[in-house]
Amino acid sequence: MKSINKLLIAGAMIVSQVSIAAAGGDRVGNGGNSIAAHFSTIATNVVTVWEDICLNQNDKEAFCQYVPDLKKALNKDSHKYVQLKAVQVSETETHPCQIDQDIREAFNIGSNKIIITSDMWKNMSDNSSTDARRINLVLHEYFSVMELDSSDYYHYSMKVFGMLKRKGYDLSKLAKNEVLPTSCSINIQGTGKSANFASFEKEIFKKNYSLKSVTEKTRYNLSLASKCSDSKLTSSCAIHTQIKDNYTNSFIYDEMLIEAGLAKSESKILTNMNEKISAKIKFCSK
Repeated sequence: MKSINKLLIAGAMIVSQVSIAAAGGDRVGNGGNSIAAHFSTIATNVVTVWEDICLNQNDKEAFCQYVPDLKKALNKDSHKYVQLKAVQVSETETHPCQIDQDIREAFNIGSNKIIITSDMWKNMSDNSSTDARRINLVLHEYFSVMELDSSDYYHYSMKVFGMLKRKGYDLSKLAKNEVLPTSCSINIQGTGKSANFASFEKEIFKKNYSLKSVTEKTRYNLSLASKCSDSKLTSSCAIHTQIKDNYTNSFIYDEMLIEAGLAKSESKILTNMNEKISAKIKFCSK
């Protein structure tokens, strides 16, 4: 009888150890980080730019109806939240992402869990093709949970990825393990008499932007450089303005304005030019 009891106790300990081992790895939603967190960050970055497309670009072919479901999958307070877990390949145990003899990069289980093969994720080298691969993988797994894609059907994930690429978003920033700045964030920096930003700041607030300091990361950088020259009778001013979109790493506005008038009207010239520049800044929905 004692032998049987010892066997039962030993069996219980083995089951307990297997359960603990199965619960190992990096995870999001239960105290983990690293790979699972990176996976989640990529999805969050996609939501940020995708929502911006829907709100500010009025693109009727952007599949905007699926954005709320992806946001719920990332929201820990939602009943549709999807837990992430990264698991290493073991020589002694069957990997959760193993199908037949092949181990996949990731695999979704039911409607609330995605397993990532940590070895494969780590072995992806950091280059442009890896950025695209990771974004596609993240989209496909979440879309599979949302029942838009399936095991070998990548229709919607490829469509959304193609849209992001076509619109010129910087894939390296989307795939980075760093959350993008909010879509309506902006900072202003400049030299010369245009460095008095009061009129610009007023316009920026009116158009729903969040004004940040130059040391903070933002979606947009507004740069101004001005110079005025005076004579006895006339005054002429030039302002070079650039607005850079850090999501696409490109300038959406780059123009030199030059105006002249009477010597006493320099401030009026600058105000008039500032108004023209402000008119180029579109309202930002968030």
